[in-house]
Amino acid sequence: MDVKIVKVLDKIYTEDKENKYWRVPRTSGQLLRSIALSITAKNILEIGCSVGYSALWLASSGAYVYTIESDKDRADLAEKHFKEAGLNNKIIILRGDALEILSKWNKKVDFVFMDANKNEYADYYKKIYPFIKKGGILIADNVISHKESSKTFLDVVCKDKRVISQLIEIDNGLMFIVKK
Repeated sequence: MDVKIVKVLDKIYTEDKENKYWRVPRTSGQLLRSIALSITAKNILEIGCSVGYSALWLASSGAYVYTIESDKDRADLAEKHFKEAGLNNKIIILRGDALEILSKWNKKVDFVFMDANKNEYADYYKKIYPFIKKGGILIADNVISHKESSKTFLDVVCKDKRVISQLIEIDNGLMFIVKK
């Protein structure tokens, strides 16, 4: 991985020890990058950017990342991080409400990472599913740490015969979904 990207990832991690920006743990970031590399992802959609930590991990795979963030201050800070890492040409910030943005979404993606309002995960899933390529992956974060607010989403996914899903019990819990 490029040294500039590593420096920015380390900076975000160090400056946010208390995790006030709700970034993913480093191990989850490493896993996201590894998955993106393993499927040779070209286009990734991230729902919930915060300050850009996971988007940097994803873009370090070489893919283009479209990341949604509703909070202006976090989006501004993410944009700064993307420039510092030299990835501002690989990451596009979509500012606004995730459901509104997804209602207008029309681009096929190889990989989706959801880490936003857990109560809306089922709605995100329904809106983005048609745009995930066959064999594409969707990963939802915090499905263990926010089990109650993720329940509807988990029920929908577990009953969906169009996908293969597996709960990965690392960090805050990742639901790993592959579109058949």
